[in-house]
Amino acid sequence: MERLRAALAEPAPALPADALQALLRQLGAGAIPTASAAPAAPAPLQWIRAAAGQETRLIAVEEVIYFQSNDKYTSVFLPDGESLIRTPLRQLKEQLDPQQFWQIHRGVIVAARHVAGTRTDFRGRLHVKLKGREEQLVVSRNYMDVFRQM
Repeated sequence: MERLRAALAEPAPALPADALQALLRQLGAGAIPTASAAPAAPAPLQWIRAAAGQETRLIAVEEVIYFQSNDKYTSVFLPDGESLIRTPLRQLKEQLDPQQFWQIHRGVIVAARHVAGTRTDFRGRLHVKLKGREEQLVVSRNYMDVFRQM
């Protein structure tokens, strides 16, 4: 306790005036990061490289209707077919714009602009109807909140 009291009683060493001025200039120029500066969020994914048979295609994210997890791959459903990517759905979700893509099931992420509506079946399960497509996607209970406002 005595040593702590003695250390607290001593004045802090003074910085030379030129060192203090240099620090102030750096702060003013933004050269020293402050604790309040948050890292910028990465931009949403724009392009996807996908396998379609023996060829690899470059797909614009805005073309995607929905993503569906299939074992080690993720299927990318497009207006003109389907392609496979190796990126897991969980990792893909982090890269997509949440305003444009909604996760509706543990294994499905749908593009909001392709949702035509929803319907409830006799068991109470919610199904998403897609614009211009026959298939309807089941919404799991964990993700029904997305459609409560509809």
